[in-house]
Amino acid sequence: MDKKYCLVAYSFPCVDQYYIKDKEGNVIPQKMTGGISCLNVLYNITLLRNNVSSYIVGAVGNDKNGEKALESLENVGVNTDYVKKENRKTNVFHIIIPEEITEDDSVEISEVSPITGVNTYSLPQEFKGELPEELEGKRIILCISNFEKSTMDFINQAKEKCKECVINLDVTKEKIFKEFSNEYIEELLNKVDMVQINNKTFKALYNKLNFEDGKNESEKKTKF
Repeated sequence: MDKKYCLVAYSFPCVDQYYIKDKEGNVIPQKMTGGISCLNVLYNITLLRNNVSSYIVGAVGNDKNGEKALESLENVGVNTDYVKKENRKTNVFHIIIPEEITEDDSVEISEVSPITGVNTYSLPQEFKGELPEELEGKRIILCISNFEKSTMDFINQAKEKCKECVINLDVTKEKIFKEFSNEYIEELLNKVDMVQINNKTFKALYNKLNFEDGKNESEKKTKF
C-alpha cells in the first residue's frame, strides 16, 4: 500500500514583485504574486495533486499583500488556518528578469525595490509556530526555506510528534544562512533529507562551512 503524506510548509508568506530589465537596464514592473521558495513548492504540488492535504504554519503581515499571499495558497486548497496575522507589513521580494537570460544566476532576487530603493523584507523575531494537533502521528513532508531558530524548533516538534517527517530545504540566497554559526548550520543540515540550491548559493555555503574558520584543503569535511 502506498504511504500517504501530508505536505506542510513552515514559512513566512510574502509576495513576489516581478520586473523585466530591458537591454538598456531599465526595470519595468510586471505582475505581483504570492511567493517565497518553499511556498511555491507547496502551491505547485497542491495544484497538481488534488488529493494531497497541504498546510502552512507561519506568520504574515496584516495588510493587502498578506491577503494576496494567503489567497494564492487558499485558491489551490492549502490550509492557512495556522498562519498568524501580525501588525506589520508583509514581506516583498523583487524578482528582476533580464530580457535575455544568459546564465543560471542572471535572474536577480532582491529584498530592495529597484524602483524606490526601500528594503521590503525582514523576518519576524518573536514568532514560534506549533505543529497542528491534526498532524500528530501522521507522515509529513516538511518544506522550509530559512535557518531561523523557530524553524529548528518546528523541525524538532515534527520529528518527535509525527509518524514520519521528510524535510525539504530550499536555499535561495546567501543571506539566509550568512549570520549563523557553522555548528548551527551543520546541525540543521543533518536533519534535512533534500536540499534545493542554485550554483551561486551552493558555492557560498560550501566556502562558509569549509573555510570560514581557517580550515585548509586537507581539513574539508562538508558532505554534499
